[in-house]
Amino acid sequence: MNKIKVLIVAGTMDVGGIENQLMHLLRNADREVFQIDYTSTMENAYYREEIERLGGGYIQIPDMNWKNHRNIAGRCIR
Repeated sequence: MNKIKVLIVAGTMDVGGIENQLMHLLRNADREVFQIDYTSTMENAYYREEIERLGGGYIQIPDMNWKNHRNIAGRCIR
């Protein structure tokens, strides 16, 4: 069965309220059904090891601004 792919575009994936909620999704998702990947502007964010340990992808992106958003989106979607 093909998994449903989910890409969560996040800023830092460091310790914080929204980041904790995003991790709650990965921890409780049926990983046989969903492939959940995250983006982050940090090379070694707080949650990176846990994301990878739980089977999620981790894609480092440069800091967002309106001049480079299309380039970044193109790198994430392959």
